[in-house]
Amino acid sequence: MNDLKEILFKIQRDLSPFIWDYLGNFIPKDKFPKDKTGKERCHCFNHKGGGLDKGKDMQFYPESGTFHCFSCGANYNIFSLANLYENKPLDGKAFYTDNVMYLADRYGINTHGLESYEIGTQQIKHTSLYNIMSEISSYITRNHNETFLAARKIKKETAILFGVGGIKSMEDFSNFLNKFKNEHLKELNILDEKGGINKRVFDLTKLIMTFKDVNGNPVGFSSREMVFNLGNAKKLLGKKYSYDEKVLSKITTNNELKGIIDLSRFDNKDIDFLNKCSITNKYNHTKTSEIFRKSEILFGYFENKSNFINYVPVKMLESPIDVLVGHSAGMTSLLALGGTAFTKEQFDFVEKNKHIDKVAFMLDNDSAGEVATIRIIEKIVSDIKAGEFVNKKYFVTKYKIGALKDLDENLNVYKGLDEFTEEKTLFEFYLNIKIKETKEDIFETVDEFVKIILQEDIPFRRVSMVKQLYNCLKEKSEENDTDILITESQINQQLEFYVNKTDEQTRKIVRKEIRSLEKKLASISSKEIDYHIESFKKNISTETSSLRTKKKTIFDTFESTLETDEQNKYTEEPKNFNCGFDMFENISWTGDEMITLLAKPHTGKTVFMSNITMNYLNNNKNTAVLYITTDDSTRKIVNNFIAITTNLNKSFVNEPKNNKESGLVSNNARKMEIQKIYQKGSKAISDLCKCKRLIVLQTTEGYNEFENIVTAVEEFNSDKDLKDFEKLLIIDSANKIRTKGIEDERLKIEFLSKTIKQDLAQRFQMKVMANFEVGKLDARTRVNKSKIKGSGAIEYDADMIISLSQPLIELSKNTSTYWIKAGEREPQPILIPTIEKSKPTGAKYQSFFYKMDGTTSKIIPIEKEDERNKILTSWINDNSRDNKDGYRHD
Repeated sequence: MNDLKEILFKIQRDLSPFIWDYLGNFIPKDKFPKDKTGKERCHCFNHKGGGLDKGKDMQFYPESGTFHCFSCGANYNIFSLANLYENKPLDGKAFYTDNVMYLADRYGINTHGLESYEIGTQQIKHTSLYNIMSEISSYITRNHNETFLAARKIKKETAILFGVGGIKSMEDFSNFLNKFKNEHLKELNILDEKGGINKRVFDLTKLIMTFKDVNGNPVGFSSREMVFNLGNAKKLLGKKYSYDEKVLSKITTNNELKGIIDLSRFDNKDIDFLNKCSITNKYNHTKTSEIFRKSEILFGYFENKSNFINYVPVKMLESPIDVLVGHSAGMTSLLALGGTAFTKEQFDFVEKNKHIDKVAFMLDNDSAGEVATIRIIEKIVSDIKAGEFVNKKYFVTKYKIGALKDLDENLNVYKGLDEFTEEKTLFEFYLNIKIKETKEDIFETVDEFVKIILQEDIPFRRVSMVKQLYNCLKEKSEENDTDILITESQINQQLEFYVNKTDEQTRKIVRKEIRSLEKKLASISSKEIDYHIESFKKNISTETSSLRTKKKTIFDTFESTLETDEQNKYTEEPKNFNCGFDMFENISWTGDEMITLLAKPHTGKTVFMSNITMNYLNNNKNTAVLYITTDDSTRKIVNNFIAITTNLNKSFVNEPKNNKESGLVSNNARKMEIQKIYQKGSKAISDLCKCKRLIVLQTTEGYNEFENIVTAVEEFNSDKDLKDFEKLLIIDSANKIRTKGIEDERLKIEFLSKTIKQDLAQRFQMKVMANFEVGKLDARTRVNKSKIKGSGAIEYDADMIISLSQPLIELSKNTSTYWIKAGEREPQPILIPTIEKSKPTGAKYQSFFYKMDGTTSKIIPIEKEDERNKILTSWINDNSRDNKDGYRHD
């Protein structure tokens, strides 16, 4: 049977739709309209004027049937409103008979068996305790110390919502408590055993925080010391600082609030000194009572639960202060454990909670926090090993190097979580601490991890986890100079064994429960049937909780895919293609796009893609490029990279020793200086290669078949050192890749366009830039997608189509289409890429203009508008077929 607290909450929730009708009997209905966001607000009932004062500070929460005032912190439900307007009792047995039953009868609400419930002394006492805590919480919130809040960067709105504040004075707080029974105040630990105020929690120097249960009822308090220890300050004065007594006098100017922080009085040097004198991390809580068990509470749950987002892990912090500071900074997916322990009660609550989808433990960035995190993860893993199935996905939010102690401190330095944290799955975190440190039998370790992998219900992630596990075991064996004695295939077989075993155990449990239910239904009254059916459902759920992993149907597969995609929308960062070209600015990629480049031979396509490669690597951290060349040698491509990096002449880069103008054999006075520049550039490319960020493969090296290219890309994409890297694949030129059995040019291009998109970009979730060379065109004919066979497939497959032109070749006699570089005899080309299609932006036929340095391979944007317009006019308008210099557009 449900306890009285649950029955009361159900009645309160059922009465929620009638609360406005009830208020309409006492306050004109036009006094509580909805605000612009659709939230129902009204004047606070606690303010003067009986709800008719100026500000609409009180908001209604229909899910709990409660009102909360953002001005004074007062909380009301329909029962306390009945007390306010009709003097209905709030405690004793009369509360149930004259208040709850009165309202239930008035609105025809199901009383859930309250009328037949034996309401004893204990239930009456609990009601009184809840009411006392609610009133004390409202008092504390009304008396918040703005200096304290400012010192911790807690907004006033956050403090009121969470029930955070202080006391006006010890005398005022004592007078306020006089209306309650001392025995109840002692039970709640508001008073100590001697009958005095519990100064460990309630004092002028404390920032006091309210612990609430899942229904928003205040049940306990926690406080943090907010003053400076003057004794510590005096000791430090003589040892490390040359401060005189004026510093201490600034701290003690207020006699009553001796030592209270007021940061406005101090400069940065003073604050640094005073921080060293503060009593830090001084937390105290009210003790366990009949309505408060700290081990069951997750601070901030009631206030934040409506803001939790599916697929975004809820961060579990240590301190309530961190939740308050984070909330003030706009972070609402935060909860606090109230310490370093994740209790069994808290774990059970999370597992059954419909508002929480994923959990990330983000304990303090110190040794205690690290040890506690490992202990928590090991406890969850021990449950999994014992055959338990966890319903939620668990993560660990790790602090990056240089991060400070906790969320509170880091938000003073960084703008957001991503700047100082990174997230690891339970599997990744445990793999890191377990495999590296294990001295156990390696087969037992495999069995342990297979059970963890079973928790993952998305098939391709399981495959990846098995591969990760095997690679780690292999590395461990190599370190110990021992044989691994297990294969990746054997790990998969073990995984399959547990899946099949789970299916059979589930069937046995269901059959057993059905037989049990049949026996019960044969001997019970009709009134008890519903109870036993619910019990049956609960038993099935409990008994099969560890066995829910099963083979996926097509329905499960789609559900898993949908979950993954939705999660990625919230977790993946925008992947801007920052490669130094303004034509790609403000385009956000998701990682599986194909950019198709169309160009005639010798128009600068290789130089264009070489510049993209180097800019992409230099402008972005954690990026890697695989460059596949079908035309030019690896040496020529690398020479382009060195020339772009050093700004040296390509002819010198090709022959740094024998170059007649600048090589070692030349008489150039600067030759040694030039050699140093070259060596530096060559080393930079070599370093990119050594750290696997740049790979160049030539088709003549065994990568001329499309199948070989797929194999190379798979190896590149799965390399463990590049796991978290954004990857770019460049293919130059794609239509020169050999395809078995396809000779027709149009069919070959259609095949390559489709397979590059599907088998490379989408399969490996990476950006691909593929050049298709357009041949057999008149020199003056402009390139576009219609000039290549298979253009229909390219139009369908490509996310962006770029045609590349170089008017120096096509309009060689028109001086408006080239530029003169100082010291060079030959004119330098202008490169004009035109976007013919762009899915990300919808742009079409938009041209961009760049100077191409023919001596160094560097591409330079043309920034002057008049210069661009001059080139554009010459290039576009001079299109007469009769003009021998004309640029044909057929």
